[in-house]
Amino acid sequence: HDEIAELDTIKFIPKHLPFENKRGTVVRIDTGLGIPYFSNPEGPIWEGHTVTFVCLQLAYYMGFETVYLLGVDHDYGDYRRPNLELVATGPDAHHFDPSYFSRGVRWNAPDLARSEIAYSLAKAQFERDGRAIYNCSKHSKLTVFDYLSIDSILDGGPRVTAIVSAY
Repeated sequence: HDEIAELDTIKFIPKHLPFENKRGTVVRIDTGLGIPYFSNPEGPIWEGHTVTFVCLQLAYYMGFETVYLLGVDHDYGDYRRPNLELVATGPDAHHFDPSYFSRGVRWNAPDLARSEIAYSLAKAQFERDGRAIYNCSKHSKLTVFDYLSIDSILDGGPRVTAIVSAY
């Protein structure tokens, strides 16, 4: 919390989370169930069963013409009951950090089918406005977006803005 509060940048923080900002700008968002607006994050933002969908809505709002997804493997192993509430019992094998869900944390099994519906909505909205989303994740099961090698976009030097979800 303290590190994020000190960042001199725009922060999109859910309305229900207490947050005392020290630098930068805070935009409060309502991630309650609703329809994706793709224009104003202060209206309800549908979570789309994946934080990546929220980030896509924010990228759209911020005016990004092209979005490159990195590290979206879209593979959480074998969860036969999507959205089932689970309790973490040890290291998390399905995220970049084994302590992503620490012991005792309640979380919901992924719902990849509904995530793909959300991704399809994002793709359609971006394309309607002449924008694009590419999946640059080498080992990904996400096929909604066209694959583009990260190497092909970094030629000539990167110019990068990152939207990162932080918990």
